[in-house]
Amino acid sequence: MNTRNIMGSGKSRIKILPLEDVLMTPEQIEEERIKEAEKRAGKPTTSPKSSNVNPTNVIVPGKYEIYSGRNVDKVPEILDAGKIIAPFFYIADKRINAKSEKDIETWADKWFDVSDLILYNDKNNAEDIKIVLAYDAKYNLTSAGESCLKLIHPHSTLISGGIDISGEYSSVSGDGVIPATKSELAEELETGLAKTKTKNSKLWRQILRHPDEVGAEFAIPGLHEEYINWVYSAYGSRFAKEQNIDELKLMGVYLASPQNVPHLRAWFVGRLGDWSGADGRGNLGVALGASLELAPEALSAPGKREENRREKLT
Repeated sequence: MNTRNIMGSGKSRIKILPLEDVLMTPEQIEEERIKEAEKRAGKPTTSPKSSNVNPTNVIVPGKYEIYSGRNVDKVPEILDAGKIIAPFFYIADKRINAKSEKDIETWADKWFDVSDLILYNDKNNAEDIKIVLAYDAKYNLTSAGESCLKLIHPHSTLISGGIDISGEYSSVSGDGVIPATKSELAEELETGLAKTKTKNSKLWRQILRHPDEVGAEFAIPGLHEEYINWVYSAYGSRFAKEQNIDELKLMGVYLASPQNVPHLRAWFVGRLGDWSGADGRGNLGVALGASLELAPEALSAPGKREENRREKLT
């Protein structure tokens, strides 16, 4: 901190500060204090990287509850309670870190409907789709995600289990919305994939938040590689011990049949024993739904999840 004048000596010194220092925020004053301490210690002064993220918007999920039932009933219940519908990256992280028998049973051996969505524009173009990541990497609900999730309710018009979004499709845009074609999602569809093809799949790179496929606020560096390696290794050790991992075909991408109107569905992810596929065919109106509610209980500093993951990978 730049002191213009110092009166007195010893412990009774009084610092006379310039006006610009008086008007500094507490965070800026702390930064200046650290710089001054580093300078006295002979360390080079470094400027912290600027961030557009407000720490008060960084959500850490707390208690969770797994629901079964119709998604058209459960989705509005969870949203109205101010809670989070788990995105796939939350499930992936839980699976990777499941060590006890109970955790493996809870996360690896169950399938889940997630808040990552797929919108089909079959009315105009059978290839035209949109992937919607409803939450960013810090569990903030995007405006596009909120508007799409709110289309899932008990009075929705269902088209073979999908939500009729006639008139809505073209207006869905913004952060977390990724236009694509069906053929772009994976080299092969409706079947298991070899590990290399899974890693190259656009759909897996998107819902596993690869930094090259999603915006910075959605990216989770390292998760894509880590989760795919885990699936093939865990499946091989449990269900295909005699088979070479490179010969396994898992994690297929499955899409809904064309309909005569644009419609919306939620992705669901399969159990490890069922190849852990990403399925966009789910019926949102049947009682077999399995959504995961997360309670936002605490706040954390920005980037903590990414720092922990980098530490684990190194």
